[in-house]
Amino acid sequence: MSGRIAPADWVPQGGLTLEPTARTVTTSVTSASVVAGPGAGKTELLAQRACYLLQTGTCPSPKRILAISFKRDASRTLGNRVELRARELSARFESYTFDAFAKGLIDRFLACIPEYLRPPADYKIVPWSKRDIDEYLRTVRPPKALGSTYDLVALKGDQFMRDTVVGRRLPVTPKAPINAVEWAATELWTDSIKHGRLTFPMLGRLAELLLRAAPQVRNALRQTYAFVLLDEFQDTTHVQYDLTHTAFHGSSAVLTAVGDHKQRIMGWAMALDDAFGRFEHDFKAPRHPLLMNYRSAPELVRIQQVMIEALDPGGAQPQPAPHLKDAKGSAEVLVSPDHETEARFVADEIRRFLADEGLSPRDICVLTKQKPDIYAQAIQEALAALGTKARIENDFQDLLAEPVTDLVLAYLQLATRERSPKAWTATVEFACVAKGINPHGRDARRVERSITTNIAKLQKMLTTYPSVEKDVRAVIERVLRFLDVTAVKQSHLQYRHGTLFDETIERLGHLLWLSVEREATWTAALDDFIGVDAVPVMTIHKSKGLEYHTIVFVGLEDSAFWSFATQAHEDTCAFFVAFYPRQKPRPIHL
Repeated sequence: MSGRIAPADWVPQGGLTLEPTARTVTTSVTSASVVAGPGAGKTELLAQRACYLLQTGTCPSPKRILAISFKRDASRTLGNRVELRARELSARFESYTFDAFAKGLIDRFLACIPEYLRPPADYKIVPWSKRDIDEYLRTVRPPKALGSTYDLVALKGDQFMRDTVVGRRLPVTPKAPINAVEWAATELWTDSIKHGRLTFPMLGRLAELLLRAAPQVRNALRQTYAFVLLDEFQDTTHVQYDLTHTAFHGSSAVLTAVGDHKQRIMGWAMALDDAFGRFEHDFKAPRHPLLMNYRSAPELVRIQQVMIEALDPGGAQPQPAPHLKDAKGSAEVLVSPDHETEARFVADEIRRFLADEGLSPRDICVLTKQKPDIYAQAIQEALAALGTKARIENDFQDLLAEPVTDLVLAYLQLATRERSPKAWTATVEFACVAKGINPHGRDARRVERSITTNIAKLQKMLTTYPSVEKDVRAVIERVLRFLDVTAVKQSHLQYRHGTLFDETIERLGHLLWLSVEREATWTAALDDFIGVDAVPVMTIHKSKGLEYHTIVFVGLEDSAFWSFATQAHEDTCAFFVAFYPRQKPRPIHL
């Protein structure tokens, strides 16, 4: 869309209708928080707000909009929605996860981090497990003047990481520890920086330190982004909140945070107890509740109202959307004598959904509270016996959200399918942007001819089907040469420093090989890798932000909710997240 639209003439994009409160927030020029329940369209509100700000010139060029989400899938979904509806202006809209935002700052301004905490340029992002930290606390020996090993052995590893290692802002200049626990945290930081092995929360702390140590970087950030959109805000950690606060508090930037405190299920990952309360106080942001539920039938909304009253007594209650007033919906609790009986029933139901309702396997999701490889194993086997695949998404979810994965898959799809318009568009646009060419101009034809030549070369290579994993890796390397690795890294900040690019290619090569090994053709292997014909199986936490037609939630027994006695509220929130339909109303089978 070209030309500026007067604010009074702007209408929601995509033919959608916004409830009055949503319209108010969408067009606001002041900070606000939006608390909304299931099906209220929180992410869509952010997409519409971005369109309004760009199309009306409320966010004038060269100012930009920054969107930060908790998960990669949510970040990509938001970016895609804005690009679809405000294509010509979407270049001034940037969508990241908190982790990607922090990593981008570090990679661009590494030299601005105080030297004593400056990691090497080739640092690696690694997970620290509770076992790793427990072992560390058992082996280090603090100076006698600060304490003894007993002070450390008594600590819980995860609590030590949360409260001491990344629990507070890092000092701009080194400070001497005053006890054994602080000494252990300082030693862990020193060793991690020296060897370039950092967790994402540690990167978040370093990014926040960078902005305090280098005011010129912070000021440039504030001059760049006039508006900031924060999605799934209820899961924001203290590390992420501090980064946001340091970056934008006291600036002219307008922040909009959306989420639902009743869906706060990331407490184990350091989510704040009251992120909305802190945000509303610090940024003078009034709270706006959204009431409409655009996904659930009236009966399901009624059940949700009961659950919401238990989680948030006196809180705003959702209302069914007018267009769903006659929709049918139900919730069923199905009790089986054993897991084999349950698996056979669930498999039969899924097959019925596929056959009778015309659904695809990706329209259905099997959810578990934890350990899907255990709780859903029998269901996977029962589905396989009926000729339907089901796969655990843990290994694929993040990989399929990586930009370089998208680019490699696009080339492979163009070489193995007669038509793939989406892959062609993505490949041409990337090549044009990398060369500084208008993808809609005359010079784009030259780029298209080059891509066509590359595809022909790749097709010739693919005539020999891989027999070992190194053959698949050779194919990926050929595609990367076509793409130009330098161009890929320059186009995506997260790949410019560190080892994320190499690690992504390594995982892509291995998992793609497993698909090639299972199938007989490249077309089938790519479908298998993407999961086209497989019912996704995942935990509730992994499902956040994703939409499915039908959800099957298994494992409601006490043993699956073993932590309920110590974290009743969070487990109830988890059940609430699993309960509601993510798209079209239909029964949820438990």
